[in-house]
Amino acid sequence: MQFFRYIITLLTIVILALPSPALAFTEDEGFLSELRSLSRTQSEGEVIVAMLDQIPEVFVNAAQNYCEARRDGKSIEMIEFTQSLNVFSKLGNNPVLEKAALQAIGLSDGLAARHYCPDVGE
Repeated sequence: MQFFRYIITLLTIVILALPSPALAFTEDEGFLSELRSLSRTQSEGEVIVAMLDQIPEVFVNAAQNYCEARRDGKSIEMIEFTQSLNVFSKLGNNPVLEKAALQAIGLSDGLAARHYCPDVGE
């Protein structure tokens, strides 16, 4: 009987220590939420937020690729340069989208280190 009380008490402590599902953010949700907030401070913030709403997976994948590249030893400058080339090749001649994408890259890379790869630093 004493053993069962101990188990029940232990399980209760563990359950109470777990975060509430309503309050728990996944890494992706936390990253996207912070990116959305910071994007609003940019000159092309509305465009960035619209992109975040429509294609959040692109930003998550880019952040994870950033971390992979950093772990492979690539410099932040080289990663941002490569990302910028990708932006220009895909967006063509749309200066507003290009500017928004470049602002998003700068924000996203800094947040990627915090949310997905704190081991590589910012």
